[in-house]
Amino acid sequence: MPFSRAGMVEWKLIALSILVTAGGWWAVRSHGAATREVGRTIAVRREFFLFSRAVIDTQRGQRGYLLTGKEADHLTPYHNGRVESADRLARLKEMTADSPYQAERLHAVETNLTDLFDELAWTVNQVRTGMKPDAFRMVDTGRGERALKAMRVAIDQCIEEEDRRLIEWSDRAGWLKPAALLSTGLTGLLFGILAVSFYARFRRRTPRTVYSGPLRRSTDR
Repeated sequence: MPFSRAGMVEWKLIALSILVTAGGWWAVRSHGAATREVGRTIAVRREFFLFSRAVIDTQRGQRGYLLTGKEADHLTPYHNGRVESADRLARLKEMTADSPYQAERLHAVETNLTDLFDELAWTVNQVRTGMKPDAFRMVDTGRGERALKAMRVAIDQCIEEEDRRLIEWSDRAGWLKPAALLSTGLTGLLFGILAVSFYARFRRRTPRTVYSGPLRRSTDR
């Protein structure tokens, strides 16, 4: 027989160890990927919040300037809000580049943001040139509010998608963690059994040297 019974058991243990190790490696990598996705989704939701706040700050600056005409008090947050909104929208596109659904919604956000900022810029310019009544008539048309409302709808849809992904990846990370720990423990146990088995076989095969002491010589008298 090419293998003894003990040898067959050891080969089966080796094969099982390899399978468990591969499964553990997959579980560890998958858990890491799921954890990263959870973090990414939380970061995207936070970015949407900061983007929305920047848009509101821009509109508040414009409204304050239309009412008071004080550039120092209101145009600084207006200009800062425009810059921050553009930066955060670009970041959101980059963070969700792997999702066609989010790309479509962000395109709608960008289109409506452009319409809103065009309206804000036009009214600010009218006040600067002494045409405040024209600025208020533009506000009364509701163009900016319609753009803002449509943009909020698209943002809410984006956040709902991120919430769905957050639940999905959180659940996946939840069951992958114990799977990774279990496979790691089993791998260690199996390799420990193999080490003991090989050591026992080595001890059995090592010939024992019996010391019988020096030979005695008999003396005839």
